[in-house]
Amino acid sequence: MLFQCLKKFFSAQFPKEVNRILVIREAAIGDVLCMTPFLKNLRKLYPDSKIDYVVVDWAKNAIETNPNINYIYTVSNAHILGKSWKVALKRFWFYLKLSRNRYDLVFCPSTQLILKFPLIFFRKAYKVGFSTESKERISKYNFMLDDYVYIDLSEIPRTRHVAVRNLEMLDLISKTPIPRNDKLEIFLTEKERETIDQLFERLGIQDSDELIAIAAAA
Repeated sequence: MLFQCLKKFFSAQFPKEVNRILVIREAAIGDVLCMTPFLKNLRKLYPDSKIDYVVVDWAKNAIETNPNINYIYTVSNAHILGKSWKVALKRFWFYLKLSRNRYDLVFCPSTQLILKFPLIFFRKAYKVGFSTESKERISKYNFMLDDYVYIDLSEIPRTRHVAVRNLEMLDLISKTPIPRNDKLEIFLTEKERETIDQLFERLGIQDSDELIAIAAAA
């Protein structure tokens, strides 16, 4: 009963006009890169809207050159994993201040309750995300969401890539199906491109050579 009442309080109608969009994906670099097809298609859906992005500070460089984002907000990793009341308070004020931007759409692709907590500050926005609860059941994991992609945690092995699950959020609001052919993207700066060119030249690597990159670390 409690969460049903909260659901009514936090629910919002889909906006007639979408001028400002917020994407909350605070987690690690891999998760950030898996958002790139989503951001590309989100920009196609709303080419004139302002798209802001919230990311953990140490993962910002993985997305700061993405042309589909207007502005990036960063949160400290301590704001996510810290346990003290001071940390919780800083997180509270950060999102309370951010909510004053009056976003029309807010996306939060996470099943973790602590990462979905900020959605309570965006009551008037249409909120889309992930939930491990079926849509027939209202609980603490989904009462703040207006619509969501159901994630079955018992599904082993996983039947779809994380990037595809992100795109499913756009399926919920798009009039036409979202394509699944976009790959993950990294947008290099000119300085990074120059460094790579110099490395390839030193190693004698030609543009026509087929490369396999192995990164033996997270």
